[in-house]
Amino acid sequence: MTEQNTAAATKPALGALRRIAATTAFRLSALFLVLFSLSAAGFVMYLTDYATRAVRSQLVERVNNDAQTLLAIYESDGLPALIDAVGDRSRAPGANLYLVASTAGDSYAGNIILYDIAALTRTGWADLEYARDDGSIVTRDGFARTFALEGTFRLLIGRDLEEQSRLRAIMLSAGSWGAGGVVLFGLIAAALLSWRVLRRIDTLTETTRTIMATETAARLPTTGSGDELDRLAEAVNAMLDRIGTLMRGLEQVSNDIAHDLRTPLSRLAARTEAALREDQDPAAMRAALEAGLEDTRELIRTFEALLLIAKAEAGAGHHTFARVDLALIAKEMAELYEPAAEDVGLQLSVRADEPAFVHGHRELLARVIANLIDNGIKYGAQGTPAELSVVVEQDQGSVRLSVTDHGPGIPQEERARVLARFVRLDQSRTKPGYGLGLALVSAIAKLHGADLSLDDARPGLKISLMFKTLAAA
Repeated sequence: MTEQNTAAATKPALGALRRIAATTAFRLSALFLVLFSLSAAGFVMYLTDYATRAVRSQLVERVNNDAQTLLAIYESDGLPALIDAVGDRSRAPGANLYLVASTAGDSYAGNIILYDIAALTRTGWADLEYARDDGSIVTRDGFARTFALEGTFRLLIGRDLEEQSRLRAIMLSAGSWGAGGVVLFGLIAAALLSWRVLRRIDTLTETTRTIMATETAARLPTTGSGDELDRLAEAVNAMLDRIGTLMRGLEQVSNDIAHDLRTPLSRLAARTEAALREDQDPAAMRAALEAGLEDTRELIRTFEALLLIAKAEAGAGHHTFARVDLALIAKEMAELYEPAAEDVGLQLSVRADEPAFVHGHRELLARVIANLIDNGIKYGAQGTPAELSVVVEQDQGSVRLSVTDHGPGIPQEERARVLARFVRLDQSRTKPGYGLGLALVSAIAKLHGADLSLDDARPGLKISLMFKTLAAA
């Protein structure tokens, strides 16, 4: 029973470890750990080799100094004096190796026994295996330099390599323990990092499921660290906000169609019914059908405006943007609406002397200018002075489009509200339209990244759009 409980408790732990090991953070950490370990191992090997060569270089220098002294004794006092000097030095403790012998292997002075007598037949540097001349049978590693003397005599001076081997072993051991510690702590750090990342990802996943299931207003949590997960969460939240805005816009359009268009549709139905009455004379029937046809056309224009607003708010048409001259469009629209302005006693002027290039959709920008001029004609005809001006000008690296009338204007507290669909102020109830003109202007301005502002013209209203400019060709 105990073994079953242990096995049951082990499964979740193994599952958690597998999840951690499967994370990108753990794999990247493990990869960096392997690369770091290989780099550290290479550095330790290089350092060990460098230290070994440095120690050997020092030993070589000491051997050469000894040889210089002993050879000077030999040259000045002869072989017996050299044998005495080597004998004296051989009795001193340390790693120094000395031997005066013949090529036949006969030893005359020194503290070592050679296991390879062939070392006496050659001169120069060589590694050798030796034993101390104290009855010991323990062989050691060393290196020595052999000098030829008179006849078959040889002088061998060297150093024991135990110190060098010990240093190498210490450094390799320290490197191995260090590498083991680095690997261990690296794995622990990778596991902790992966667990932390996995926990945040699990939180983001659960929040996403909650958003999909029920709570569409929920947003992915952020820690404020500014790391990649925070940036991803902020991007997703921005996307959700955008989707929410589009959904609310769609809902608003549905509500607007259901409520604000009910009256014109009812009027159209009543006129159609009146036209179908049997007692109607042909002239009255024709008048009713013509009025119904006009209502139908007005509804079609309204639906087209609603569709255009929805497309602009959804970003449709952005891929067709091109380099267009806003000044030229303003002149064309002003020329088109000049007869209508004259009919109501307005003087329509346009000031757009220099080309003003922006990145945008030509037809949509023309619709913006047309809507603004049309509003100015509707509400500025009774103003003083009876003028309507359209201005396109360069303004500190931007292009400003402004349409100014001298009508009743819009109160400060109502300016944000009039940008919504189907909003009409009291003074405009008697004017034709459904309150979609400024809503369409606002949607197209957002699509183009332009800043829209409504200001006092004292008297009247000045509507301005600020676009980013493009250099002239």
